[in-house]
Amino acid sequence: RSWFEPVRSPPGGESEFRGRACLSESPESSVVYRMTMNFPYQSAIVAAPETGVERVIYRPVIPLLVCGPEDGLLVAGLVDTGADNTLFPIALAEALDIELTRCAGPSPVAFGGGTLETYFGTVMLQISDGNDDCEWEGRVLFHAGRDESIILGGQGFLEYFAVEFDGPARAMRLENDSMPDFKNDSH
Repeated sequence: RSWFEPVRSPPGGESEFRGRACLSESPESSVVYRMTMNFPYQSAIVAAPETGVERVIYRPVIPLLVCGPEDGLLVAGLVDTGADNTLFPIALAEALDIELTRCAGPSPVAFGGGTLETYFGTVMLQISDGNDDCEWEGRVLFHAGRDESIILGGQGFLEYFAVEFDGPARAMRLENDSMPDFKNDSH
C-alpha cells in the first residue's frame, strides 16, 4: 500500500481522528493516560509466490495522522516488530514541509541486503481506533527509495507501545500508559 492511498473510513464515513489537529509547535506536556487500542488487520490482494494466483492476505496496517509544521496527512502504515526504525518515504516529508537532516550513521539495510539513503526528522503522530486517540512527537526516518511503504518500527513508534498480534482474529492491540517528554530526552 502506498502512503498516499486513502485509509478506510469507519462506517458512516466520519473521521477516526477526534483529537487535536496538527500542532505547529511542541506540546507543553505529553499525553499521559492508560489506553488500549484495537485495530483490525487490513486486507490486501497479492500474487501467491508458489503459483502467481491472486489471493487475499491480512496485514497489521493502521491509519496514522502524520503532521508537519502546518499540515497533516492521513496515511497507512505497517506495524513491523522486525524494523528498528519508523520509516516514511521522503515524498511525505516534502509534502508536509518537514525539515530533514541527512543521517550520518550507517544506512539501514533493507530486506535482501540493499541499503537506503535516509534522513531524520521530527513529526507529530496520531493514531485512533475510534475509541481512544494517542498523539506524540516522534523522531523518524525518511528514505529516498522507490518504495513508498510506511513502516512503523522500533524508534518513533513501537518504543511507546506494548503490542499484541492475534493472527487468527486478524487483529492487533496496542497498549500505552505514558509518552515521552522530549524536552528532557537525549534520544
